[in-house]
Amino acid sequence: MTEMPGSGLLVSVVAVCRRSRIISFACALALAACGSDGVDAPPAAVPQESHAAASAFDREASSRFLAEAQAERAAGNLAAAEESYRAAALLWPDHIDAWEGLALAGEARGDVEAKAAAHFVRQRVFLFPTQSLATQREYRVALLSYIEQEETSDDANELQLAYARALADYYAYRYAERGTYQPPDTEYFDLRWEDVPAAALTGTLMLIYGFTIATS
Repeated sequence: MTEMPGSGLLVSVVAVCRRSRIISFACALALAACGSDGVDAPPAAVPQESHAAASAFDREASSRFLAEAQAERAAGNLAAAEESYRAAALLWPDHIDAWEGLALAGEARGDVEAKAAAHFVRQRVFLFPTQSLATQREYRVALLSYIEQEETSDDANELQLAYARALADYYAYRYAERGTYQPPDTEYFDLRWEDVPAAALTGTLMLIYGFTIATS
């Protein structure tokens, strides 16, 4: 199994969080401190400054952790499998199998919030694949709106929020890979200059359609 620096601390922090049923910012920071073969895990709960840490996403390292998780699960080592599934999911959120593994691990422990958090991301990765540039850009805007709303909720699922932040960071990272994109000054206007003509045309057609409906 790939050694995770600081994994003992990670286990302790997550155990304390689980006992209190609050997997919060501290857990996400602990995850970010643990890497695979010297690769840092992505900052699951720090979305605002995440663009500077885009190199934290690592597909190969994620695949290694995913393979380890599946081996640990087959051997009946569910706690170790859950750690590896989480590392795989955060290092490369496109790995649906990692989120499915986390959901199953949460269900096995009877942790409803952990299962819901993993299932939340699994569904969105399945429905909005990052291969579609427009989809990931627009969905990231919607995801950020969801995060902002949930942060004001007293009964928010903190682990789900951390995973949602990681996914939003990942969408920005994949979008930036496609060209000369620079993170926008505002989190709610995520449009490149070359996209403006298409956006303007779409807006014009929507206005014409609305006017036609209103006058018919």
